[in-house]
Amino acid sequence: MDWGREGTKPRGVTFYLLILLLVGIILIFVSVLIDHYMMYQRAASAIHAQNVNKPFYLDSHFYSGLTRELGFAVIVALIVTWSLERRAKEIEIKFFRDSIDRINKLHESYKEEISSNVLVAALRRKIPIEISNLIHEVMRVKFIRRKFYLKYNLTEINTAANDISSKYISVEVTLSYTLENISENDESADIMLCIPFPALNELSSHVKIREVIVGGSQLDEDLIKRGDAAIEDTLSEKRACWPYIVKAGESLSVSMRFQMVKERSDSDCWTSLMATTDGQCEVSVNVPNLEWAVDALHSGKLTPADGSRLSVRQGGTCVYNLEKGLLPHQGLLLWWRPLAAVGVGAATISQSRR
Repeated sequence: MDWGREGTKPRGVTFYLLILLLVGIILIFVSVLIDHYMMYQRAASAIHAQNVNKPFYLDSHFYSGLTRELGFAVIVALIVTWSLERRAKEIEIKFFRDSIDRINKLHESYKEEISSNVLVAALRRKIPIEISNLIHEVMRVKFIRRKFYLKYNLTEINTAANDISSKYISVEVTLSYTLENISENDESADIMLCIPFPALNELSSHVKIREVIVGGSQLDEDLIKRGDAAIEDTLSEKRACWPYIVKAGESLSVSMRFQMVKERSDSDCWTSLMATTDGQCEVSVNVPNLEWAVDALHSGKLTPADGSRLSVRQGGTCVYNLEKGLLPHQGLLLWWRPLAAVGVGAATISQSRR
């Protein structure tokens, strides 16, 4: 590429190829003129006889052939040069495109890490690598949960066996929330449900999934069984999983209702599998002579919606508001016990994760 006078645009290779083409055409045109002139020379026999013994460089045939060959040579050179230039430009364009793609991929891979490192630097703390890795993990979340609602309903167990009804109660749990994809790509979300197994095998029939609604559509019994078979149970809990694709920036509504069996002096530790922005917890105890309470397993508090300051209640219903959001594996603890067992701790602490 060559530059003209100051302030003018650069002249590319195409400009010089056009000049070469023009030169080739002019040379061929000159050869035609010489041949045309020779026709008149041959018409005059006397003049032709005088030119027979002249040197070759004085013969018009020499100059006609020379200019013709030069013209064709220039045109051939032009075609070859144009082909090579075009191929070189294609290679150059491909090289720059590949380079840009590599830079974009590196940018995407480092973007989240840079964002989290900036956050850590803004805190102006020398954070241990173990804690820093946890912060990075939180910063990389693809889904968050909004409008979280959790309800516990404690009732007498429906069985004719007195030894079971005197020791165990039925706990129905309702869970609903909106799952939002905050990433820039379509992602697969696992709608998971983990239910603690009962203490006795004969109580297994009382542990069941009542209802699952995803995206406004209720899952039939076959789909519920597929989710149950999609993931293996553990020794302590029954597990189910339903994968759904959530587009970037969009949300998915989820609602689940299931039943489990607990002892009359027992507890349930609920932990979240994903970050949660806001929510409520409602507890309804319909079993006589039980006292109960809900404790926060996170940095925030659970504030009763009725404004009361009771920490331990006897029966009844209460709705609690989450003052702060929840990080993964944070949650709350619900415990209950008979009034006669005051001063005795809960028998076990089982864990539900949704």
